Amino acid sequence: MNRVLIVVDYQRDFVDGIIGSEAARAIEPRICQKIESYRRSGDDVIFTMDTHTPQDMDCREFSGSRRLHCEDGTEGWQIYGKVAQYLPSAKRLIRKNSYGSIELADVLRQEDYDVVELVGVTTHACVLSNAIIAAAAKPYARILVDPACTASSNQLQKQTALRILESLHIELCPQDGEGLALAAGAS
Repeated sequence: MNRVLIVVDYQRDFVDGIIGSEAARAIEPRICQKIESYRRSGDDVIFTMDTHTPQDMDCREFSGSRRLHCEDGTEGWQIYGKVAQYLPSAKRLIRKNSYGSIELADVLRQEDYDVVELVGVTTHACVLSNAIIAAAAKPYARILVDPACTASSNQLQKQTALRILESLHIELCPQDGEGLALAAGAS
């Protein structure tokens, strides 16, 4: 079975920066465990990084919010904390300037993945968007999201996003620790 873990936008601005949250900081150890599990199994890990410039302030993502975040090359753009140590061993780093990544879809279509799992931030925007893109790119693969490894600053928005994912037949890893076992290939 070929598996890939996609770590979505676990960047300083989303974790402890201008739009960070305690919920985003709290998932760091679980994301590290998940990455370690995939690496031990010889599976791929892909990182996405929200990447903006001041010119992006006119795009849809910034409507209703005038806070430039994850500006290319800044401290806020960097992968957060201990998760950053895994970036050099990632199969791929995908920079994106929108919630979802068309490049991610292209990468997934080119690979023979049976399982695509997503973790990261924010559940109700970038994780949701990229999970839907993954499902479109890999219609016969299992697409999973581990709620214990995702965060939103607004819990209601997170729960709404999780319900949407389930309605699209994207699997949610059990929240009792089973998600880590599933990531390791156990049933």
